[in-house]
Amino acid sequence: MSTPRDHHFIPVFYLKRWTGADGKLFVYSRPYKNKIFVKPVVPRGAGFQRDLYSFPDCPPEVAQFLESVFLQRTDNLASLALIKLISGSQGQWTPELRSAWSRFTINFLIRHPHPFAEIKAVAHDGWLRPDGVTQREYEKFRQPADPETFEEWVLQQGNNLSDRIRIRLIQSTLDNELVGARFNAMLCNVLDLSNASFRLLTSDWPLYKKIIGERMLFALPISPTSLFTAATHSDIFNKLRKTGPDELVRQINTSVVSRARLYVYGSDRTQERFIENRMSSAMEMPPFFPTLAKTHGN
Repeated sequence: MSTPRDHHFIPVFYLKRWTGADGKLFVYSRPYKNKIFVKPVVPRGAGFQRDLYSFPDCPPEVAQFLESVFLQRTDNLASLALIKLISGSQGQWTPELRSAWSRFTINFLIRHPHPFAEIKAVAHDGWLRPDGVTQREYEKFRQPADPETFEEWVLQQGNNLSDRIRIRLIQSTLDNELVGARFNAMLCNVLDLSNASFRLLTSDWPLYKKIIGERMLFALPISPTSLFTAATHSDIFNKLRKTGPDELVRQINTSVVSRARLYVYGSDRTQERFIENRMSSAMEMPPFFPTLAKTHGN
């Protein structure tokens, strides 16, 4: 069985929620900035980049680990969580399922090609700096015949040790326990917006977030009529719930479309003018992780 090389930064199981009777959704893009292109596509043909999470210099089992093992496992669990959210099931959430959904939601800000390239660059260069903690620890145990730097020592070991360590560092970023635990502790709900005049859109940057100190709100469209929300305080959700469905859909769609980096996805073409007027007009600018960027730059 061949290893998949089309790495989906927007998982197929998520995009399926926007498909019609023909099994396709509408993908909007603006490759030349002055014109919107739209075409119907099956979910497997959308939201991917060739070898996005791969390390091509490594053996196959290492090169494709992030996509074929780590992300496949986490996405499988997140797909079960999505079914549970959409169905409105009141059954108990296991810690594993809750963490999988939190990881999936947060990772919309990480696994996209643009921020992922930033993380990969830092993991590739930053962790082996000779003046870092690792170098100081290495010098405590370095033998006279060993190379002067930890980086040189790692490269001498073979077996792609340096890339294996970098993969582990990236994996720990995608599965940040502290961030995940904080998200797990939030108040989570799903709002039914089927009475709205228009349907929810999604994009390659679909996670709405509003953070004011310790007060946080995250919202993610999980179908054309369902909005997942996570809030730190109950009054934040109560205010959101009291917002009229038309206004709430407008707010979320404005965020989803204006912050889109490459693609917007819809279940129909009724909001084509809305998308054309707003797509990518408020993209988040790099660096996406200022702390990492500063460390990498010094």
